[in-house]
Amino acid sequence: MWYKNEKIFESHLSIREDNQDVSLPSILTDTFLESMGYLKVIDRPSPAKEYENASCDGVELINGIPYLKWKIEQKTQEEIVQLFKHNIQEVLDLKAQSKGYDNIVSACSYAGYANSFQIEGEAFGIWRANVWSYGYAQLDLIKSGGRTLPSVKEFIAELPKFEG
Repeated sequence: MWYKNEKIFESHLSIREDNQDVSLPSILTDTFLESMGYLKVIDRPSPAKEYENASCDGVELINGIPYLKWKIEQKTQEEIVQLFKHNIQEVLDLKAQSKGYDNIVSACSYAGYANSFQIEGEAFGIWRANVWSYGYAQLDLIKSGGRTLPSVKEFIAELPKFEG
């Protein structure tokens, strides 16, 4: 990304379009673009915290150097719920995978009929139900204001442990 005259150029193509009446070399090197007055935009990591979304909001000049500028917004309640649900599902799937199953659904599928994995399948099914029951109860408390919002890491640490 490049910057010149208060304009952002996403690519070399956009620079070429801005210079249609100028003969440019086939390869636009950083050195050449800098000689034409283009400044390379310094990419900065997103400053968003766990419950925030960051989106590119243009460029800001700091001491004459263009830096990527970020717009920070709070995640919506639904986005936070989805974040927790995704992480809960990941915990369930990773535990099942650690025991050789494809995912938690695969592990639980062995509970329904006589086989050598039935007991473990039942244990996974009970654990999955306990995890989701606890998770939804805590999310309801958070939504109602009965509980402050923990970090995802803290929340995951609270989940019932697998006893299989």
